[in-house]
Amino acid sequence: MCRLQIEGMLVQPGDILHGDENCLISIPKCEGSALEAAVESVRAREKKLMDYVREEDFTLEGLRGRFLE
Repeated sequence: MCRLQIEGMLVQPGDILHGDENCLISIPKCEGSALEAAVESVRAREKKLMDYVREEDFTLEGLRGRFLE
């Protein structure tokens, strides 16, 4: 099977790629309902992160910790 690497991330044929100014993610080929769940998971994770960034007690150390969760 043909595999590609993009900046160290393994990508396989049929994967869906989503990228924005924050990152690039690969979603393995899956059924529609599983894709919907994956999209909601990403949205929830990004919302939680952006909510923290907007808080008054935001720190870079706190941000680093959230990426390790």
